[in-house]
Amino acid sequence: MSGKALLESISVADFPLPNKKNNNGGHNLVVIDSKEKVKHVMQTLIDNNIYSAPVYNSQENQFIGMVDLADILCFAEKVFHETEVLGEGFLALFEQVSRFASEKVTECSDLSHNNPFVAVGDNENLLKIAEVLSRHAVHRVNIFNDKGELVNIITQSAVIDLLFKNVNKLAIAHSTIEELNIGTSPVISVDIHARTIDAFNILCEKKLYSIPVVNKDLHNSLVTNLSVKDSRTVLLDPTHLHLIYKPLVEFIGELHSEDVDIRTPSFTVTKNETLAHVLQKFVLNKIHRVYLLKADGSPDRVISLTDILRVITEN
Repeated sequence: MSGKALLESISVADFPLPNKKNNNGGHNLVVIDSKEKVKHVMQTLIDNNIYSAPVYNSQENQFIGMVDLADILCFAEKVFHETEVLGEGFLALFEQVSRFASEKVTECSDLSHNNPFVAVGDNENLLKIAEVLSRHAVHRVNIFNDKGELVNIITQSAVIDLLFKNVNKLAIAHSTIEELNIGTSPVISVDIHARTIDAFNILCEKKLYSIPVVNKDLHNSLVTNLSVKDSRTVLLDPTHLHLIYKPLVEFIGELHSEDVDIRTPSFTVTKNETLAHVLQKFVLNKIHRVYLLKADGSPDRVISLTDILRVITEN
C-alpha cells in the first residue's frame, strides 16, 4: 500500500489522543493560559514531556498562538545576551533569573518563528494532516470539532509512531535511504569548543530544534546532538546557569547522560538502512532527526521527521 493511501484511510477523528491521562482518567490536552509566566510554562512542557502547547486567552475566549521550548530558549538567549555586558557574576545571573521567572508567556510565544498555530477540523483524514506537517514547516496541528472545541493535537512524532505501527503496509518500507534520496545537506553544526550560549544562538537564528555537535580538531566528526530540550538544565536550575557561558564540552561534561543525549549511534544512520529501520530508530529513541555520516565521521545529511513524512506522502 502506498503511504498516501494508508494515511488517507485513517480519519482524524479516530486518531489516538495523547498518552498522558489526567486524574479523572481522561486524556490531557495541555493548554497554556496567556497569563502564565515563562518559567512555569517551561516546567509544564517538561513535566508533560511535550515540546509545545497552544496558548489561550481566557479574557478574549480564544486561542492566540503556540509556545514551545524553542520559543522559550530564544527568549532566554536574548535575555542572556542583553545582560552579558554585566559580566558573569551575581548581578548578571540575578537579572537573568529574575526576568525569566517574571515575564509572561506572551513575551515569547512563537519568538522562534517556527511554531505557527494551525487549526484543522476533525472531519479530515490523516493524509491532510501529514501534508500540512511535511509541506509547511509545521510540527503540530490543533484539531477542532464542529463545535469549535479543541479535541486533539497531532504532532509529527505521533504520525511517525502510527506509521511505524503500520510499517508492514507501506510499499516503500524496505527502500533504502540512498534509494529514496532523503535528507538535507549541508548540515549546520557547532564545534564542541564553542560557547554554549553561542550554540543556542545558532538554534534560534537558524530556526532549528537541534544541532549536531562536532569536533573540528577531528575532521568535524560527530560528537553528540544538542537540542532545545537540553536548555532546561540551565533555565530551570539557577545553580547550572553559569554553564551557559562555558564551552559545550563543559556543558555536556557536567550534565548527566539523561540531560543530554550522548548516544551517538541512536541518531546516526547509513545510506543502506531501510525506511522501516529509520522509522524504528525515530520511535524507539524518541528523536526527531538522524544524521548520515561521511567516511570521516562528519555529518553529511540530516534526516528529519519532516523529510520522512514528505517521502511517505509522495509515495
